Amino acid sequence: MVAAQIRGATAMSLLAAFLWASYYGFVLVLEGRISPLALTVYPFLVGGVAYSAFSTYRGEGRALLRLFLSPGQWGRIGLFLGIQVSIVYITLVNGAVDAALLSLLGDVAVTPLFVMLAFDEGRDRLSSPVFLGGVLLSTAGASLTIVAGGGLVGLAGLSLLLAPLLPLLVAGFFISAARAGRDRPITAIAGQAALVAGLAAAPWALLLPVPLGSLAVPGGGAAVLLVGTGVTSFFLAPLLYFRSIQRAGIFLPSLLMAAIPVFTLLFAALVGKQYPTPLGLLGVPVAVAGATLAVRGSQSSENPYQPA
Repeated sequence: MVAAQIRGATAMSLLAAFLWASYYGFVLVLEGRISPLALTVYPFLVGGVAYSAFSTYRGEGRALLRLFLSPGQWGRIGLFLGIQVSIVYITLVNGAVDAALLSLLGDVAVTPLFVMLAFDEGRDRLSSPVFLGGVLLSTAGASLTIVAGGGLVGLAGLSLLLAPLLPLLVAGFFISAARAGRDRPITAIAGQAALVAGLAAAPWALLLPVPLGSLAVPGGGAAVLLVGTGVTSFFLAPLLYFRSIQRAGIFLPSLLMAAIPVFTLLFAALVGKQYPTPLGLLGVPVAVAGATLAVRGSQSSENPYQPA
């Protein structure tokens, strides 16, 4: 039974990583066709509407409304908004691959270590050389890819601030949402956060020091792609991710996000916008190998939990 849960969580985590990586492909295809402001706002709204509708369909409408009175939920909304605005800015200024790998650091390194140190969960892993070595190796692989791609060299101004902040925002949101989901519907938590953050994205995105344009969207293919971005990256991906957390705890899904840069490189190459260097490609298997080791060394008595 436990083995089946782990296999199911692994499959859902990898599919979530694929769907999240597709976001960067959408961004690169839509770049130049619509404004960055529209790209910031509409995927949030589409994902939030889809998530909220799904939550209401599950009979969680009252729980969703009660979240408006929760101070913790407003903190999660702020984190979610910060993630989206940061990713859009770094993608436009420094490239999709760098943005994906910075998000990876939040999942693979910051999330499990923060859970252990701040919440006293799974601290037995700190005594596992395999786990610690895997986390360090995965982080080193991601860093190698960033350095090889020239991302750190090109970081300046706001990007220099967002680069270390983005992994913390990613880890903070998913840890907070996963823990809140122990006694509240996780679909309502994630759906409301995406919906409200989408409505708040426009005024916040206007503060970015890049030309953002208007919310106008040309008809046809661009509108379809925007809807696809919202459904895949802001509804299906987090839904699968949280489902995998419910089955296996937060460690395994977060470590399996090492697949994000692999899929990101694939999408970036497919749209013909970015091609990694040989040294950058070397960092990908290093990161994946590190995550694999960390998963193998992640022996704990932690039980999967289901939200009420």
